[in-house]
This record gives sequence, C-alpha cells and structure tokens, in this order.
Amino acid sequence: MTCILLQELDSSDLNWLMQSAMHMSIPSETILAEPDQPADQICFILEGMVAIASPVRQTVFAPSFVEPADSQSWSMTTLSQIPSGDLVSLHALLDSKPLPYAVISESQCQVLSIPRSLFLQKLQDDLSFAAHVYRTVAMLLSARNQRLVREFEYQNLTAGRSPLRQAITLFAELQDIDLDWLAAVGSVQTAAADEVVLSSGRSPDALHILLEGALLLSQPIEASNLVAQTLAPDVNPASPHREVARLSRGDLVGEMQMVNAHDLTLCASALRESQILSIPRWRLAAKLLHDVGFASRFYRVLASLLAAEYETMLHQLHSATVGATDERVGQMGDRDDLSSRLLTRLSLAEARFEWLLKRIQAQQETGRDLQW
Repeated sequence: MTCILLQELDSSDLNWLMQSAMHMSIPSETILAEPDQPADQICFILEGMVAIASPVRQTVFAPSFVEPADSQSWSMTTLSQIPSGDLVSLHALLDSKPLPYAVISESQCQVLSIPRSLFLQKLQDDLSFAAHVYRTVAMLLSARNQRLVREFEYQNLTAGRSPLRQAITLFAELQDIDLDWLAAVGSVQTAAADEVVLSSGRSPDALHILLEGALLLSQPIEASNLVAQTLAPDVNPASPHREVARLSRGDLVGEMQMVNAHDLTLCASALRESQILSIPRWRLAAKLLHDVGFASRFYRVLASLLAAEYETMLHQLHSATVGATDERVGQMGDRDDLSSRLLTRLSLAEARFEWLLKRIQAQQETGRDLQW
C-alpha cells in the first residue's frame, strides 16, 4: 500500500501533506471515525493497522427496575482491515454522507491527520494535486476491493455495480468540454446480440460508453484458470461466468483498467444490438497525462464508483456476519434515496447524456468535427 502513495504523489504533493498535517501517535483500540458521523479529519496511516468495524447490539441481563434501553450494549465486529499506507475516511473526500461503520486502531498507530475542509480546499484549488490524489484514492480502493474478495471468497463477495449510480456519477461529474472531447476522439460501433465487447483475460484497447442497448458484465467463476481460458480455449474451454451487472445507457466498460491494469477478469457482451462509443485507450491515457482538469474529474469518477463497490461489499459482509436486520446499519446496499441532491444530479446527468448523443449525431451527419 505504501508504494501506491509514494508512486502516485509527486514531491510537491508530499511536501504539502507533510506541512499541512499533524503527526499523531494513536493507542490501540482508539476509535478514529465514529459510525454515522461525518469525518472532519483525513488520516494517512504511516505505521500500524486499523479496522473497519460494524456496531452490533447485544442484549444483556439487567434487573427488572432497569429501563429496557439500558439493557442494550454495543460491541464492534471487524469487517475489514486497512494497512499502513492507506487512508482513513477516504470516503469523506468523495461524499459527505457518513458510513454506518467505525474505524478503530488495532495496534499502536502513527498517522498524519489533515482537516477535511483544508484537504477539500486544496483539491479545489490545485487540479494537479487533485488528479494525483483521486487516482491514488481509486487505486487504494481497487486494492481494498480485491483484498476483500480474496479474503472472504467463501462469502461469495462480488464487487457489484449499480448502473444508475454509475451513469449519474459519470455524467454529473464530467463537464461539457470533457464530453465534447470524448465525442470527438471516439468512434461509434454497433455490437450485435451476444457479441463480446470485452474479453476476460485481455486488456481493453478502448474505453466504451454504452449509448443504446444493453450489456451483460460478468466474470469467470474459476479466475485461477484465466490464462488457460484465454490462451488455450480449445484445450480448456471458457468456464461459466457469474453475472456482475447489466449495463444500460450511459454506463462504462473497461474504465477500471485505467487504475488497475492487472484486473482482467471482467467480460462484457451485448444482450441485444447495442450502440457503443469507443475511445482508444492510448488517446485517453495521453489526455489524462496532459490535461490535469480532465484527469481530476475522470479519476474522481472512478474513485466514486470504486467506493460504491467497496461499500456494497462491506454491507454484504455485515449481512453475512451479524445479520441484515441490525438497526444501527439499517438498509444495506445503495444508500441513495430520492433526495433533492440525487434528483438534481440525475437531471444533470440525463441532460448531459442527451447532449452527448446530439453531439455525436451532428458529427456523423456532417462528417467533421464541430466547434462548440
């Protein structure tokens, strides 16, 4: 984990963190983040181990004169561990909505603590810093997700995706100038029903945005045979796949390989004839390298999607270990509701997606790039 921070943040980024943060020594069994409480500090773990834990209500025996509410106690059940080199409360960099879990130090820890408000201001003022940080957060979350799947394979954890959240996140975060660039460099392709758009075991050569139709996102059940399945299909035919998600208008395919080149387990195929906007990977990589504004927004999208996957798997673990009826955690899964903020983002995302479709249609009709 440490290498991700040091590899992705440059010297100026690290210098700002060191100058802005307070070095703290945290005793074992200290609560660093309360459940259901907004985080006011972002902590980098330098040494030690912390855990994400779920509050579990326990009924204790009490004399008859004790009020019922006083006969309840709470304990913490560890769901996942966060090693040194990672961040505590990184969700607070992406979403102000708190998680229903606590973060507790499992050992003596050394941390760098930065006020969330100061961190967010730096992200807003310094786009280069923001691009580096959001890419780092995305990579850390990708590593967390993979670690959860490996460690709790017996629980059949899946990094499930919410297509609605994905489409809203993408088109609400990106700006018109970003979508204009995607339309200009991308090419529209038609995928027939059952056609494979992304093969497991192979690195995607393009980022795909689904314009019309439906795709099935899946992964092989026996990922350990991925090499044999990919390179010797006649000897070892492709094994059955399990469904991860069904994608619709506005969803992405191949985006996670931009932060994790080793995650090649996903497969995408068309459920029916579909229209796809494909952006060559080399063009996207060059854009991310030279346009820090675009990079900061794009990596924030990826980080937000990975954070949603991580939260979903934590909910799955909670349900499997302490039961889904625990009232402290409440409804598992996607926590978005029909709030005014969500409706605003949904409206904005839909408007931008329709704008993208019109932009592509106009470009196809004229046969040339348009000036907007």
